[in-house]
Amino acid sequence: YYSNYQEGNSIFEDKLYLNCLTGIEVYDILSDGSLELSYTKFFNNPIFNFKIYENGLIYINFHNTQKSESIPAVYEIVGNNIIEKYTPQVNGNIGSPYIHLLGDKALYRHNYNWLYVDAINESCQFITDIYGLIIGVFDNKIVDYVFLNDDTFEIRFWKYDDIAEPELLYSYNSSNVSGYDFVYKLDNNHLLINREFNLSVLDISDENNYHFVSEYNLGFSSIIDVQLIE
Repeated sequence: YYSNYQEGNSIFEDKLYLNCLTGIEVYDILSDGSLELSYTKFFNNPIFNFKIYENGLIYINFHNTQKSESIPAVYEIVGNNIIEKYTPQVNGNIGSPYIHLLGDKALYRHNYNWLYVDAINESCQFITDIYGLIIGVFDNKIVDYVFLNDDTFEIRFWKYDDIAEPELLYSYNSSNVSGYDFVYKLDNNHLLINREFNLSVLDISDENNYHFVSEYNLGFSSIIDVQLIE
């Protein structure tokens, strides 16, 4: 079977956690760089996506193939095992792989809104009528986009103290947006942004004056993802 979902693997404490669709394979990364299978955790449903936080929480989005729904759940790495920690009790959800980590909490795409999950306190809340399709998060900021008309999108940068009451910092219109758009924080002053055929750098040093400082145009295909090396 295939495992080419939006997210496929994550590194955590010298281990590789690999989405093998019906489970997570855990590999030790040895000193010579080779991999050795440590154990596999199997689940009752295929995995849409997962994100690992530095404290060992694993935010997972399962896919219920019978109902074409996604199911949010949180597991925890405990020694050489992965155990269930918290499963929000929410109604059925249109299948969606999106998960965004906000510190030790997470946002799941739920139908056309977002579900904010706090696994530490085992609580969740719906965030409705605020965010569009979120393409990235950094610090206490959220980047999303909304559809304006036939060929224009608005990219928006939100700052929040309360996730349900954000402050709009900056926005710009774009004619090109794909399902693979992303943002990566390069340093305290710059973001790397994918704008379909372009990689662009945005200066974020002044919250009152976000502005683009460079752009690289590939000119031949959309960028699905990049990985940054420190």
